[in-house]
Amino acid sequence: MLCACSGTAKTPGPSVSVSELPLQESHSPTPSATPAPALQPVSRYNVELTVSPVERTVTGIMRVSFTNTTPQPMFSIYINAPLNAFESGSPVPEEFNGKTYANGLDYGYIHITSADVDNDPVQVNVTGTVIEISLSEQLQPNNRLELRLGFEAKVPMINHRTGANEHAIWFGNFLPTLAVYDEFGWHTEPYYSMGDPFYTEAADYNVSISTPLDYIVVGTGEQTTSATPDTKVSRFSATLARDFAFAISNEYVLSTLTTKTGVYIDLYTYTDITNKDYVLTLAEKSLDWFSSQISPYPFQQLVIAEVGLFGSIGMEYPQIVFIDSEYLRTSEKLESLAHEIGHQWFYNIIGNNQIDNAWMDEGLTTFVQEGIFGSKADINSKMWDNYSYLEDILTEPTEPTTRRLSSRLNEFTKWSDYYRIHYLRGELMFYALAEELGEDGFKQFLGEYYRRFAFKIATPEDLIDTAEDSSGQDLTCFFDGWINDETLPPFPNGGE
Repeated sequence: MLCACSGTAKTPGPSVSVSELPLQESHSPTPSATPAPALQPVSRYNVELTVSPVERTVTGIMRVSFTNTTPQPMFSIYINAPLNAFESGSPVPEEFNGKTYANGLDYGYIHITSADVDNDPVQVNVTGTVIEISLSEQLQPNNRLELRLGFEAKVPMINHRTGANEHAIWFGNFLPTLAVYDEFGWHTEPYYSMGDPFYTEAADYNVSISTPLDYIVVGTGEQTTSATPDTKVSRFSATLARDFAFAISNEYVLSTLTTKTGVYIDLYTYTDITNKDYVLTLAEKSLDWFSSQISPYPFQQLVIAEVGLFGSIGMEYPQIVFIDSEYLRTSEKLESLAHEIGHQWFYNIIGNNQIDNAWMDEGLTTFVQEGIFGSKADINSKMWDNYSYLEDILTEPTEPTTRRLSSRLNEFTKWSDYYRIHYLRGELMFYALAEELGEDGFKQFLGEYYRRFAFKIATPEDLIDTAEDSSGQDLTCFFDGWINDETLPPFPNGGE
């Protein structure tokens, strides 16, 4: 049993199989699943950007169509602008300062130059990464407005989610995005140095990016390109994306693979990568694996872009994955690539508050990806090793600083501690859940979780309810022990 306390059995809720999901027409031989329809109006971003690569500057106009889906009128709207965290401070874990600022300290920003709502100028107050738009008239429930922002930005020469080097410039968490409004109000948390301090609703994006002719531009969504005598314009269209990210370089070299289901996997590199075939094959295998465990990948393309990041890691964005250059060249298994592809399901499709509940996407993605690299026996052995390692760590009186999955990002002082809790402890919890539910039961839980929350935001209570409804079990004690206790619950089945 998972815990000592007892509970009553629950009647299993409805489940859905992959074959029952709606299909869309496409140019591929085998159609893929369409995104589940949103239950409320989504915001639409229409963005025009002009990038000057030499100066690393961007000018832009962003129009956001926003609907008040709450039951009360709004007096203000809040926008998060993560790039402003780099204007003077350094939201970087101390462990990674050396690599982040390999060429010395450099700073970036995004400054608002104009703002209006429905063509009327409005008051804007910028405090760090938070932009407050004061409305001249209340926005009533179910009413929609169009916000227009003009801005200027500078990309720092650093290895981070947004950054640059002598080969490329990349823009992750670059665009200002609407803050989430839920039962707790507007979420305008600062750019914490730990984890992924981002929390966004799925939205539709139409983005045009003007660059010099010799630059290749890659990003989220379906792309078309046109040119004038001295400028290239790259246009992207993305439906129900959690964010929009892109990268540019006049050195990118394209390697590509089309999967059996017709998904285009495009790898863009600017250094001599000797394992391109393995990278593309692993990407296809990862898409196939997560599709088989949850639901088919619902897009026609996946981009992998070489960039510089603060660690030997990758970073996930809708339909595009950033991979650190050094890691891409030196890693043998590239587990981080599979992990970031898995985030297409847990973060992009099924959203969660990554500041309060990072385990919901990090722990679950980490566990599901294990099947790409090892057999059931391999996974069992690895989980026992991870459990023993983490159990030893948790007995240390001063490390880590927090031990619970319920810990927010601001409670961590080291990235290694954050990793041990939200990745390792989170993964162990989902491994224990899979052992309790069985392989078929866990897969049924994942399918139902997708059906209920695709392109929405799930809370911990939503995840727990889905697990209980799909299994017919009362899992209150199980989740409480894994999420809220400082010590680890017993290892499943008594040990290795």
